[in-house]
Amino acid sequence: MNIKLTEMTALLRLLAVTIIITVFSRCSVIQKTSLQDIPEGKYMIPKTANKNFLKTDSLQPTGNIRFVYLFHENDSVLFRTSFHGSQLQVKGYMYPLKGKTEKIVLLKPSFDFDIFTTPFKYRPPVRDIPQQFNSNFNGSFYLGYRIDRFKLQQKEIYPGVIRESFNKNGIGMGGFIGVGTAFINPKFMNNTIDYEYDAFVIDYGIAVLFGIRNFSTGISVGFDFLTDKNRKNWVYQHKPWAGIFIGLNLN
Repeated sequence: MNIKLTEMTALLRLLAVTIIITVFSRCSVIQKTSLQDIPEGKYMIPKTANKNFLKTDSLQPTGNIRFVYLFHENDSVLFRTSFHGSQLQVKGYMYPLKGKTEKIVLLKPSFDFDIFTTPFKYRPPVRDIPQQFNSNFNGSFYLGYRIDRFKLQQKEIYPGVIRESFNKNGIGMGGFIGVGTAFINPKFMNNTIDYEYDAFVIDYGIAVLFGIRNFSTGISVGFDFLTDKNRKNWVYQHKPWAGIFIGLNLN
C-alpha cells in the first residue's frame, strides 16, 4: 500500500511540474484563431477601456456604456447594448484600419467551479516538530467568485493579412474541500502509537486563484482533518497549512 501511494505521489508531482511549466511558458502567447470560441453573454467594459469599437448608425455617444451583450452572427462578433434605457443594436467591428491595431477589453464576473491539487504543502512548526514540506496525494473541489478579462484583437501583420486572436485570464477567491493522504508516525501522534502508516484526511480552506484559459493556479490556506481513530492525538489536526495549487476550470 505504501509503495503504491509513493508511486502515485511521484506521478502527481511530475504531472504538476509539467502543467506549471507548460502554462507559465505559454501564458503570454496563448491565443485562439477564432473569436467564435468566446462565450456569448453579458460583459462589463472597464471604465478606462477604449469604446471606439462600438459603431452605430446613430450619433449616440459610446463613452457611457458599461455593459454589452456579446453574441455571434455568421462569422462576426456582435454587441447589443442600450443607451439611456432604449434598446439599440450595436455592431462591434473588429477589423482595424490599415496599419493600425484595434482591441476590445471585456470583463465577465461569474461563479467558478474548479478541481485542483496542491502538490506541496508548508506546515509551520508544531510543538517540538520543525516546519514541514509535504507532497502527499490530494485532490479538491473549489467554488468561488471570479472575474475574467478578455482581450479581443485583430492585427494587420502584413498589408491585407489580418491575424485574429483573443486571450483570457482571471482572478478569483473562494473555498475548497477535498480528500488526501497524510504520513503518520509515532512522533506526529505524541508517541501514542508505535507504527507508521498513510492516513486518509479531509482538506478544507480558502484559496486565491489566478486563471489562464481553463488552467488555474494560486495560493491556498487550508486545514486537515484526520478521519481515523487516532485523530485526537495527531499534532496537525485542524492546524493551518499553506500551499500552491494547480487546477482545471470546469465551467
